[in-house]
Amino acid sequence: MATFQSVYATCQAICNVLEQSRSAALYSPEIANVTCDVFTTGDFSGNIPAAGQVALFLYRVDVNATQRTMPPRPRFDGIRERRHLPLDLHFLLIPRSGQAEQQQLILGWMMRVIEDNASIPANILNSGQENTFAPEEHIEVTPGTLSTEEILRLWDQLPGDFNICVPYCARVLRVESPIEDLEGPPVLQRDLDFQG
Repeated sequence: MATFQSVYATCQAICNVLEQSRSAALYSPEIANVTCDVFTTGDFSGNIPAAGQVALFLYRVDVNATQRTMPPRPRFDGIRERRHLPLDLHFLLIPRSGQAEQQQLILGWMMRVIEDNASIPANILNSGQENTFAPEEHIEVTPGTLSTEEILRLWDQLPGDFNICVPYCARVLRVESPIEDLEGPPVLQRDLDFQG
């Protein structure tokens, strides 16, 4: 189970995957210096780096309704954990460049890299925040389902001009509680004493 730091660690891991895949031999020299940064709304009004940039913008977090119904499980030491919080992270990947050609090269490259790395294992997820994910955990990154109208409505709320973007969803982050459920000893006898 992941810690509360898993939201940030997942976003950072996706950026790390992109930055570690900047191979001029596999793609093109224009990709070699592209950076990837996790954005907030205030970052969109900033300058675009000359080498180009991928902006990861987390715009929505949902509780995964399917995973939410799973009962808590006991740990190896017998202590029952609290129910985990399963999250789906919805984000946009936005290629940023001052030139249309470079922006479209970045777009194709980032989509290919995400498709090649659709399952991100714990060793990569933990690269920025150690011990956030258990060794057996992984996150699936799938294409998002925003319509063109929803994307345009989202951009109306952001500072700066519209940029081409691709929606994705990272699922399922299972955030564990640091609070342990304390259990009493098992009930061995019942006393039903009714007085009338």
